[in-house]
Amino acid sequence: MTLLKDIVQIEKGRKYNLLEENQEGAIRVFQANDFRNENKPLYTLDADGVLAQEDDIMLVWDGSVGQMGFGRSGYVGSTMVKLKVKNKEQFSPFFIYRFLQTKAEYLKRKATGATIMHINRKSLEQLEIPDLEIDDQLHIANILSKAENLIAQRKESIRLLDEFLKSTFLEMFGEPVTNPKGWGLKTLDKISNVGSSKRVFVEELVDSGIPFFRGTEIGHLGEGKNITPTLYITKEHFEELKSHTGVPVIGDLLMPSICPDGRIFRVVNNESFYFKDGRVLWVKPDQNIVNSFYLHNTLKRLFITNYNKIASGTTFAELKIVALKKIQVPMPPFELQTQFAQIVQKAEALKIQYQQSLQELENLYGSLSQKAFRGELVIKKSDAKVMALAPEKKPVQPELNKQQAFLRKLMLASHIICELCEEPTFGHTKLMKLLYLSEQAGRMALQTNYKKFAAGPFDGKTLTLIDKEYEKNKWFDLQKKTFSVNGQQREATVYKKTDKSLLYKKHFDNYFESEAESINRIINLFRKEKSQMAEIVATLYFTWKELLTANAMISENSLVNGFYQFHMEKKKFTEDQILLGYNYMLKNELYPLG
Repeated sequence: MTLLKDIVQIEKGRKYNLLEENQEGAIRVFQANDFRNENKPLYTLDADGVLAQEDDIMLVWDGSVGQMGFGRSGYVGSTMVKLKVKNKEQFSPFFIYRFLQTKAEYLKRKATGATIMHINRKSLEQLEIPDLEIDDQLHIANILSKAENLIAQRKESIRLLDEFLKSTFLEMFGEPVTNPKGWGLKTLDKISNVGSSKRVFVEELVDSGIPFFRGTEIGHLGEGKNITPTLYITKEHFEELKSHTGVPVIGDLLMPSICPDGRIFRVVNNESFYFKDGRVLWVKPDQNIVNSFYLHNTLKRLFITNYNKIASGTTFAELKIVALKKIQVPMPPFELQTQFAQIVQKAEALKIQYQQSLQELENLYGSLSQKAFRGELVIKKSDAKVMALAPEKKPVQPELNKQQAFLRKLMLASHIICELCEEPTFGHTKLMKLLYLSEQAGRMALQTNYKKFAAGPFDGKTLTLIDKEYEKNKWFDLQKKTFSVNGQQREATVYKKTDKSLLYKKHFDNYFESEAESINRIINLFRKEKSQMAEIVATLYFTWKELLTANAMISENSLVNGFYQFHMEKKKFTEDQILLGYNYMLKNELYPLG
């Protein structure tokens, strides 16, 4: 074992003069929020700062102790530190980053400070790092990276299901607060029974028996979290309460009295449980008048957008039963409510599968982490190879990093061209789009400078350099092809294979061993698709990433609007064409992760 203090150099970040918009000469500034929810990025024109490279680890030192990031370059903020590995021939920065991730909770426990937590430097420096061969370190780091990517993809699938239900609800019924479709209104007490349970006192709780939930726990259930009960009442007490007030059954709605974010729990089975009065409100829909799935989503929307007008209180806004009963509920046709309920049931069934899969993946990740750092995931020396996502074994200068990045781009482009150059839809435009999508889907840091051009994310400088390499090395013949668009003659570059075209292959296999499957998936997805589809999907992907960075809601409307704002030339596409591309992305799970 080697102590972390002997492996890394720790440098504290600093404060900067911040800019909210990027501009020429500005440098990205990373702060704690960037590793929690990717807030809007900040920049600075300051010439001096603590600069982290892509193979440095950024660790939050003050506040959100345990948060960290890797693979990004920029200035390190004042509440963070930069960890630079001293000897990259002996220790992989990627491996050290993965190791530190497993110690996040430990660092929180050891943190100091009453109000604002701070990393305990000694606890950090005394962490013991397993002494493994560099190839084993890279092997372990990449296995954990793949597992983490699968977890992120599953979380994103769950989030997209929730977004799908939100947009479907609004499309079918409109916003309940404004009721744009003009549905008739009924107060909640006319379509359901509204109240709370009989009070249960602390001295009546026991160590085992019928589960008892408090208001905060009902709120967590409303967020879809699994809650293990810690409080109980006796079976005899439950039967007594049941005879007085009844118990929750399938379709009933429970909510904490403080519910501005719509955390409403819809009961999904008839298991026995009880809950405290006052802090939990209970709505029992009349299933002959209103569908509980529809009412559940309607109340969530009403609380999210109009809670402060419904609730009251001198210290904080709280829902009262009297106010809850008088809420005006839009009443669309019952058949339409039922149709929505069927959509919800199918989505929730799929969500349960995703959640189970997510739990299994997280358990697998935990098991792999334990085995990895016990040295149980080492590879045979005969099979040892440097993995693609890891830094080079020998320290390199920044200029060589750029050179290596370009060589990788050249090999990636060569592979795409070799696979697709005989397809009639392939040319410059499609090549650049597939380069972009391959880099994004494979999470490759190839330093490509994609900008907002008419044809979508485009890097003309890189494309020109790639073409010059082909002309010099005769890997491909570049030919001009003339075609007509709306009566106007246009010229495009196409590629033809030569007897040297396959020389790229050994380099590609070496550089992209870990990402080859992802790259080939992109190629096959778009093999028969027109350049137009590749352009739409690449532009949507770029727009989607911008929305995530701005912490904005991802919806059909926001993506379509962002698509049109990308460049004035994007108006050539209809909204139906854009949504076709969006659905193609969903179907093939080709979208950026949150």
